[in-house]
Amino acid sequence: MNEQTVANGFRQVSDVNLRALYVIVKKLHAGHVMASKVTDLVSGEQRLYKKIQRDIEAYTAVADAQVQLGLLLEMAQQLKLPKVPLTDDKIVLLQVQAMIEQLYVKYETHDKLAPMLAGHVKPLDAILAIHATQLQRFFTSALKKLTGEEREQVYEALSSYIEDDTLITLNDDVITQVLQAHAPTDYCKQIEVTAILIEALPNVKLEESLDRVLAIFIHPSFLKFDVFGTTAFSLSKQLDNTRTLFLGLALTVLTVIGARYEKADIHVLAAHWQHVVNQRAKLQLDIDALRNHIGQHEALLLQFGAQLDAKEEEIQKAAYYVRQEKEKLYADFNVTRADMEITDTTYHTYYKRFKEAEREVAALREKNENGQSQRSNSIFSKLTSKVKATANNVSIKSKEREKKKLYEGMIDLFIDLDSRYLASEKAVIRQLQANVDALNEEKAVIEGERAPILAAMRDLQQKINDKEKNIAHMEKLFYSIDVGTPKELTAPRPLPAIETEMIDLENIEIMDKDV
Repeated sequence: MNEQTVANGFRQVSDVNLRALYVIVKKLHAGHVMASKVTDLVSGEQRLYKKIQRDIEAYTAVADAQVQLGLLLEMAQQLKLPKVPLTDDKIVLLQVQAMIEQLYVKYETHDKLAPMLAGHVKPLDAILAIHATQLQRFFTSALKKLTGEEREQVYEALSSYIEDDTLITLNDDVITQVLQAHAPTDYCKQIEVTAILIEALPNVKLEESLDRVLAIFIHPSFLKFDVFGTTAFSLSKQLDNTRTLFLGLALTVLTVIGARYEKADIHVLAAHWQHVVNQRAKLQLDIDALRNHIGQHEALLLQFGAQLDAKEEEIQKAAYYVRQEKEKLYADFNVTRADMEITDTTYHTYYKRFKEAEREVAALREKNENGQSQRSNSIFSKLTSKVKATANNVSIKSKEREKKKLYEGMIDLFIDLDSRYLASEKAVIRQLQANVDALNEEKAVIEGERAPILAAMRDLQQKINDKEKNIAHMEKLFYSIDVGTPKELTAPRPLPAIETEMIDLENIEIMDKDV
């Protein structure tokens, strides 16, 4: 028995439901809880199980299907072993070896387990021997509770397996000796045989959906019987013991599986796993590449953002110059216009004559009104008044026309002033405004160049989301293999039916059948 066998069992879990291996921790915890009810644990021990449950749930969550195949690597991660690619056999072996050595060290510090390690050269053999002994003690304890007829049936099961008629009359004390005599150093075989006998016990009910070895290890009565007692240790010590127990049992299950099926043809299953791992790795590479593209786009956006900020600052400055020039221009113009009203001779002449015309019009209107009020009733007087009124109206209209011409003359002077004074200044303003318009156009061009980058980033993020969904699907697929329960010890379970297009034929790893 060596680490290679463990690694094979680690990969060749074709005889057991992967999901069952993955949930062994929770089932172990459930078994401990049931055992606690039987033994009436005190409140401190009840707190232990709640703490165990929280701790176990925390460190058994799958994070990466490529480096954590089920429970074994989950527990290896808890021991802070390095994360490694599943496909690197040498590194996986080193990881398994490191886990075995750390577990062995934990067993050495345990008061009840340390004496049982003596005499074993290899740490793995020592660990397996302990669990083989525990199973045998569990079997012996359960056997004592049977009737004589029930015991004979169990003896026959053992005898038919070992093919030795002299074993029919075995008693309780001889079973362990017989197992060690037929397989003194093959602890996997001892575990297999003991599991068959335990399965035959009428007073031990196992979960039929699981492999018999796994089903026994998670059986509440076995956990209650196990040497990892809880009453003699502190809460932290109990928790550490429970973790060690879980890891040891999972390691033993995988070792037995590896030894049982080391010559099985598992290349189809390996191809399925390899395909899933390859696909997931490819998806992850695609996601990394997409995120790299997004990073490049973000760098471009920062450049465009800096350009837009600089352009906006230029626009604000140019607009400020336009406003400043306009204010200066109109202030100067108003001063010049006010001066013209006072000092310009032509304007002043027009203005004086305009005012005289206004006064004359007012006098004529007043005279006309007075004449009408003094009219007599005689026909001659009426005619005379009418003639005078008509003459006055003609004079008023004449003066109004003169007044209008004078006013228009004044306006022409202002227009001429506007043309002469503002023409050059308006050209300056128009140029400044043209600069503002040009800067706005440049800003629009930059925004136009940025728009497809934003659209591309949204598209890249959507692709990342889709690929992450695919990764979640691949991880489900990785743990979706259900291959049933074997009826005979020597008959490997049928391999799962998988679609051939899922197999990456160029990357199939077919293990040496003699391994």
